[in-house]
Amino acid sequence: MAKANREVVMHHARRFIIALGLAFFVGACAGSVAMAGTTGGISGRVLDSATRAPVAGVKVTAVAPSESATSLTDASGSYSFVSLGPDTYTLTASKDGYDVTVQHGVTVLADQTQTVTISVTKSPTVIGRINVVGTTGLLKPGTTSDIYSVNPAGQAAAVALAGSGNLNQAYSAMASVPGVSSVQGQQGWYQPVYIRGGDLDQVGWEFDGIPVNRTYDNAPQTFLSNLGQQELQVYTGGTSANADASGIAGYVNQVIKRGTRPGFGNLDVGIGAPVFYNKASIEAGGATPDQKFSYYAGLAKADQSFRYLDQSNGAGHINQGFFYPISPGAGTGPEFGPGYMYGIADTRDGENVANFHLRVGQSDDLQLLYLTSYLWFDIPSSLNDLYGANTPYSTINANQGFAVTYADGAVYQGALMQPPVQPANPCHDPSGNIGDSPYGVCYLYPSTPHFYGAPIDRNLRDTNVNTVSITKLQYQKNFSSRSYLRLFGYGMYSEWFIHGPLAPVLLFDASLGDYELPSHTYGVVADYSNQLNDKHLVTLSGYYSTTRIQRYTTTGGFPGNSAFVAVTSDVSSGGNCFDPVNGVQVFCVAPSPPHYRGPYTDAFGNQVQGTLQDPFAGVAVPAVGQWLVTETGYRANFNKLNPVFSALSINDNWKPTDRLTFNIGARIENYRNNLTDNTVNGFPARAFWFNAYNNEFCYAPGYFQPLQKINSPTDSCAADWPLTTPIHMVNENPGSFSHTEFQPRFGTTYSASSDDIFRFSAGLYSRPASTREASWNVTEQNLAAFLGVNFAAYGQFTPNHDVRPDRSSNFDISWEHHFAGSDTSFKVTPFYRSTQDQVQQIIINALSGLFGSFNTGRQTVSGVEFALQKGSFANNGWAYNLAFTHTNSHIRYNSFSNGRNVIDNMNAYIQLYNSYTSACAGAVASSDATSRCGVFGGAEAFATEPNAAANPYFLNAPQPLLDRNAEYAPYDLVPVPFAAANGYEVPNVASLIVNYKSGPLSLTPSLTYSSGSVYGSPLSWPGPQPFAPGDGYGVPLMIPDPYTGKFDNFGDFRQPTRLTLNMGIGYDVSKNVHAALTLTNIVDQCNQRGYAWDYAGVCTYSSLPSSFLSPTGGMLGDAAAGPVQLKFPYAMWLNNNNTGFVGVKIPMQASLNVRFKI
Repeated sequence: MAKANREVVMHHARRFIIALGLAFFVGACAGSVAMAGTTGGISGRVLDSATRAPVAGVKVTAVAPSESATSLTDASGSYSFVSLGPDTYTLTASKDGYDVTVQHGVTVLADQTQTVTISVTKSPTVIGRINVVGTTGLLKPGTTSDIYSVNPAGQAAAVALAGSGNLNQAYSAMASVPGVSSVQGQQGWYQPVYIRGGDLDQVGWEFDGIPVNRTYDNAPQTFLSNLGQQELQVYTGGTSANADASGIAGYVNQVIKRGTRPGFGNLDVGIGAPVFYNKASIEAGGATPDQKFSYYAGLAKADQSFRYLDQSNGAGHINQGFFYPISPGAGTGPEFGPGYMYGIADTRDGENVANFHLRVGQSDDLQLLYLTSYLWFDIPSSLNDLYGANTPYSTINANQGFAVTYADGAVYQGALMQPPVQPANPCHDPSGNIGDSPYGVCYLYPSTPHFYGAPIDRNLRDTNVNTVSITKLQYQKNFSSRSYLRLFGYGMYSEWFIHGPLAPVLLFDASLGDYELPSHTYGVVADYSNQLNDKHLVTLSGYYSTTRIQRYTTTGGFPGNSAFVAVTSDVSSGGNCFDPVNGVQVFCVAPSPPHYRGPYTDAFGNQVQGTLQDPFAGVAVPAVGQWLVTETGYRANFNKLNPVFSALSINDNWKPTDRLTFNIGARIENYRNNLTDNTVNGFPARAFWFNAYNNEFCYAPGYFQPLQKINSPTDSCAADWPLTTPIHMVNENPGSFSHTEFQPRFGTTYSASSDDIFRFSAGLYSRPASTREASWNVTEQNLAAFLGVNFAAYGQFTPNHDVRPDRSSNFDISWEHHFAGSDTSFKVTPFYRSTQDQVQQIIINALSGLFGSFNTGRQTVSGVEFALQKGSFANNGWAYNLAFTHTNSHIRYNSFSNGRNVIDNMNAYIQLYNSYTSACAGAVASSDATSRCGVFGGAEAFATEPNAAANPYFLNAPQPLLDRNAEYAPYDLVPVPFAAANGYEVPNVASLIVNYKSGPLSLTPSLTYSSGSVYGSPLSWPGPQPFAPGDGYGVPLMIPDPYTGKFDNFGDFRQPTRLTLNMGIGYDVSKNVHAALTLTNIVDQCNQRGYAWDYAGVCTYSSLPSSFLSPTGGMLGDAAAGPVQLKFPYAMWLNNNNTGFVGVKIPMQASLNVRFKI
């Protein structure tokens, strides 16, 4: 006996030592500590089974591996556990004179209270009889939220649902839940997930109760790793008032494991084929015998590679819709590469999590939770990927002889608005590839050690890194089983870093040269909960967080080759610019859209701006004024802010009867953006540039952007550009923006019987806009040109944009039913959601990957969720889980501050086209957004244009405008020319998991189905522009799609349907060894719709890959004569925005995991 006890103690000690070692290693690697989770509750009454009278003095015990608690019923028979850790509990009710009643499988969900009525029977003469009661699947009596929970067995069964890129992430579990639509073939961070027809950035995210939405873009800062995941909770509706994550379309919470009694330890290793896959993880947890102290720690590392279309990565399909542009239109050499370029090639994922609980006194709890995660991926973008022999297209891409150098440059570091002065150590280029800069200092491309002007390593790829580290310390004072006070503070650091050394030098590189987004958040949360009586459980909550965040990204070069950087201007005492040779007043802002950077040569043939190589532009002493330094050569844009969010909430869980529960709550939340960046101070030449821009540019709503005067800065705006007036950009900064939102919530549930529950919820939810909009700045002095070209069309004329929070009114009703005498249940939930002031992203500069967010309109969503469950994946026999969602979503656009809306801006392109047709001949320019010819009038409506060019559109019929008041399919990004041509709403999605378990063997086939989203854009097909005044309107001329004969509308086309089939095989090799073989995408079938551009294997269509590649354009004959890749307006979607998603089918992958119990 003593020996056995010693073995138990030693076994427990080994696990504890492993956990301590893991926790120490985690801390040593990351240097920060992380979070704690919220709790849920169980309440109800104990009734006499014969008389239905309440029974007082019954001892009710809730026991789970992670925690146990006891409550005593009062005179009304009521008991309550207001704070239990999320787990599956067994309830035991005992009292002298009554049989012991045991109810298994009561699952506690964070922030939810479940009602469990226990019937006890008076004891007969038989002694020691125990009545055992089971649970009923999807039924959750007393729970007013529409919540789905995936436990470890469900996660294991669903592991293949989201494809080979999600074997170690919880996106697979999300795919098994109704209300959720996710796209197959994803991997990495921030994978698009849509809940109830909402956009991907409308979802609220929590990690064990901590809000982890990033204030910059509302993206989750965690990576949804399944390491340490005890439970995944997906709220599709009815989220309670004390939920702190910002979301208006769904809410996801990962509940983290805690130590249990008895303890556990697991070592998991995995390999894969035919594509590389290696994974290893180790975790351990346990608790002292009295559960006063518990511990959990885990480490995981997974490295993986990916293939697309087929096992040869689409070799031979370059002319069949699977392509990426390298240098289309080049006279010789390669033009197109394989379609997987700029998709994710490899990922490296490292995860560490530790969770410690210590009981203080008799019942108080102290928790320390820690997380650190690192996720890296690279994309096939190296010179050898693009042109080298290691690509399957080497016979096509045969040109391998050229050299490409780093985007090194020079910058000026002397005083601005002063004559140029040579530095002590001027930039010298030993390579001769760039050239010397006598007035600048060398600036090397960052994060890549090399000498100035060096050729780029031909194997160097663009990379993307995301990291997050979270620490949380929580103390919970338990006054009784009915009342507690919880207080926790947390710190969270995350970073998103893109390193694209080829981006500044290759036109179609889809990365960003240098993108850095560090975020530091500190927060505190307080919750007080009290079961006042058997009817009312009241919860008061407070929340406060402050974030320091700065986004930095290069713009138009890094910092720009010195030969092309204008740093000096010939400026008079009045602040105007002059030709240095003849003294004629000229433009200060170089007439070179879209960036308006110099140097440039004026109409007299004289260079009127100087560079770091020659700051005097050939004339040391100008005829008028003097040479002054007006720029430095630095090029980047950034947002620097201090968002402060706070909230108070109250919630009453009211149970007037055992069958009926009301949840009534309200939340008041304040979103404050403190503007810590000053766009005035520290920029000596900025006033000069704002003055110059306002003098030289004109604007009126209806034009695409401000337009520079045609001949001279002294021109009349109205004469050059009809209806325009001088633009008025203002450089001033308010102290902050602040918005307060009141959000009432209501829910009710009624248990009609033990097999039928009805639930209803309604609520108003709000979400802060992306905090980046509050402050825009650039490292350049000429901020005015950046703001004008990117934001004027949306009514924004200052660096600071106050975008309002959007709000969503959510309603749903559920019927939960259990089939009597079986382990099968279903849940059906019709839902309706209406969003006001919807915040939507728009690509405001496709070349630099610059997005802006605006209040665009009102989205309306309706649909139905259906879930069907049988059995348990952990038990022998058959089990299955079916999830189905039907969604109907559309948006009606509101006006911006200038009176125009998204559709008006689309119609401006149609008006420009119409202005070349005979229907606009003689038309007067009109500011009416619904007029046929718009602000362009009939200025170009001639058979032969003023420049003697033939007008191919003159005899064409004018095109009708889109209805500005109609409803449209929702798009994640509003379309711009050659980009963002696809939506995200999928009418029908379904997933099915079937599991058969017999002893050591389990077989788990699974499938997913998508009916396909929509795509189409009026800005998909260009045409030659025969004539335009000045330098044109700053946009390409868009013409009707020749394949449809019109300007395509939002959602004119339907994506292919997609069906995937997977298989999992598990086997218990021994008591301590389990092997699992997972086969993903055994079948991945995308059924085409019969459009002209359909290609087998393509599953998602959009604009041509890269977001700024245009098709051949012109008439069908022009398209037929050009490359086949440019023949059509739509092709495979490459979403290189966040995730590197490639919209084609994914070949089969096999992975073998072996888990050893320690």
